Amino acid sequence: MNIFINEAIHLDGSEWIADEKTLLNSNIIGLLKAIKALEYIPDSIIHYSGEGIRELFEHLTLLDSLNDYAMSNPIFWIRQLLYDLGGNNWNDKSLQPSQISYYLQINRGSNTPININNSTVAEIAEYIYLNKKAALVNLLSSEYNTEVPIHVNRSRDITMPEMSMIKIHCFADSKGLVNHINLNRIPRIFNLSPKHGQNGKGAISNNKGVVSVLECSKEEAQSLLSFAIGRRDKNELYSFDSEHDKFIVFKFEGNNPQNQHHGYHPADQSIIPIEIREYWIEEYKFII
Repeated sequence: MNIFINEAIHLDGSEWIADEKTLLNSNIIGLLKAIKALEYIPDSIIHYSGEGIRELFEHLTLLDSLNDYAMSNPIFWIRQLLYDLGGNNWNDKSLQPSQISYYLQINRGSNTPININNSTVAEIAEYIYLNKKAALVNLLSSEYNTEVPIHVNRSRDITMPEMSMIKIHCFADSKGLVNHINLNRIPRIFNLSPKHGQNGKGAISNNKGVVSVLECSKEEAQSLLSFAIGRRDKNELYSFDSEHDKFIVFKFEGNNPQNQHHGYHPADQSIIPIEIREYWIEEYKFII
């Protein structure tokens, strides 16, 4: 799933005004939490505009100096999160063809469309046009959100019939974004391993006489796998099985068309990374 960070406050190109301080202050935490959530969804690919992010930082700095923008420095956290996530600066290799124009449809087309070429919204529109799964993270929930998607007209000429209307799913909070990814990602398939059995029995002991058992059914494991989280440096995912009050580990079975994982409930629950435990308890269980 391709996730784009939208750096523009107003998609129609309107200038920022000082009064937006309060609005930004109430939304910036939501943006940071949404980006932070992506750190635990390793099958998400993050895209941003380097040029646009620099402009966003300039605006944040301006608001800070002119309006006593009282909050922890969001510039540092956004920059750090994009670095940690291995974010892709799409300005380096845009997919937007030079002969194509992108127009933002305002008020369902009742207003004159606005050209948005070379913007993050135009870039994600091209991804969706090419049948790549993608969603947008927006700073202001009042601008566009889950209930108010963005519509972009992709055409060679706005007056010509050769055009495509593209709907972009837009989120300003971690809950909406994470649930959208969980429902629309390439499906994860649970593959029952005879080694770990199921329903707490049937496991095959190794030469040490110890093996972790799958304590739930394969159907329950499939459900837990669908919203499991992980780290980008490991080929395994984690989910909490509330029925058995234990974490379950899912091992990725290598590059395969089925996107298969097998799983088990570790006998030693201390092997679950502390950051996974903390994120699940403090944030994730309230999202899913």
